[in-house]
Parts: sequence; structure tokens; C-alpha cells
Amino acid sequence: MSLTPLVLLFLLSCTREPDHARYARALHASSGQAGWAICLTVADTALRGDCQASVAAQAGWFERCGQIEATKWKDECWFEAAELRSRAGDATGALAACGLGGFAMQCQDHVLGMVAMKWLDLPVAEIGVKFAALHVNTPGTPLGFLFWRHLFRNRIAQGKAATRVGCQDRDCRGAAETEVAAALSTAVASSRRTCLALPAFAWDTDADGHRMAERAWADACAEKPRGRFKGQ
Repeated sequence: MSLTPLVLLFLLSCTREPDHARYARALHASSGQAGWAICLTVADTALRGDCQASVAAQAGWFERCGQIEATKWKDECWFEAAELRSRAGDATGALAACGLGGFAMQCQDHVLGMVAMKWLDLPVAEIGVKFAALHVNTPGTPLGFLFWRHLFRNRIAQGKAATRVGCQDRDCRGAAETEVAAALSTAVASSRRTCLALPAFAWDTDADGHRMAERAWADACAEKPRGRFKGQ
């Protein structure tokens, strides 16, 4: 008895390896190239992109990110590339990868935060030199203020000196002032008693840091009563 084309199609569909099984097999392939080839046989576009991004990350084969058809997973692939390059100490390569994806600003912000944490204990002037060298390789991108905000925010959180001494540009100085103001605003919001007297902060370690703290404290408390406090 001969089978009709519809019956043959049905039988073939029943014997086809499911997409999720192909995805799992791709992740356990002998090489990134072999895994990528298996991903290409996944029928569902979104799952295929997920598979390709996962194989690229697993094999460090990020030059293939641009070949992913599903936009979401192409962007995810470049984001992953940026993060891993940053962890490996290649900040320039990480920022370049960010620029290739659809989440460029979010990706750059993430990488800058990672870089700032690595340089947290260095003198501000030395950090400025290192960042300038990095920034030269990413022209036209306003990274400075984002970077310095990460640096001073984390310095303040860890009780390390918040100072403009050593700053070479307005991004550095402005970020220091912004983060000190944010710290004082948070302190006042948590307890109005802060406005009775400027508290001692671990990050307030030099004359410049103290000037910023005093100015931010005055601004934060400008509309707060200075008399006796009840409750807070």
C-alpha cells in the first residue's frame, strides 16, 4: 500500500528531533563550530537565536554574534561578549562589543561599573590617566560622567575617600559632587536629626571631601527645621 504525501509528511514530523533536544545537543557538542551548526537546524527562530547566543558564550566565539537572526539574542550575545571581555581585563574590547548591540548604553554602563570596581583603590589622578587611555579608543561616546559616578558611588558605599583632588576634568568633579549630594540626601531622608549637625562619614577624609559634604548637607537641609526633633 502506497502512502499519500500528507501521511508521509505526518510521519516525518513525528520522527523529527525536537528543537529543545537539538539545543541541548548543541551545548554538549565537541566544539563551538559543531554546536553552532546544530543550532542552525533549530526551526524556531527565537530558540535558534537563544541556542546560538549560548554556544557563542560557552565557546567564546563572539565573532558570530552578528550572524544571529533573532534581534533579542543578537543583542544578548554582544552584551555577554562585553561582560566576559571586561572580566578578562579587556575594557576597550568590552566597550566595542557594547556598541554592536541594541543595548549599547546599558551595556556600556554595566562595563564601566565593572571597570570602576577594579580601579576603586587607585588615586583619582591615576584613574583619570587610565580612563583617558580607555576613552580615546571609544570616541564620540559620553562615558566619562557615567564612569566617575560609578567610581565615587562605590567609594562612598565602601567608606573610601570621596575627593575631587586629582580630577582632571568636569566629568570627574561633577560626578564626585553628584554622588556626595546623593549620599547626604539619603542620610537626611533616613533621619531628619542629620540636619542638627553634619554627621561624620568614613568617606569624608580630606578638606575637599569635607567641603563637598558641607555644601551638600546645607542644600539637603535647606528646607528642614533645625529645632528639636521628635520621632526621627
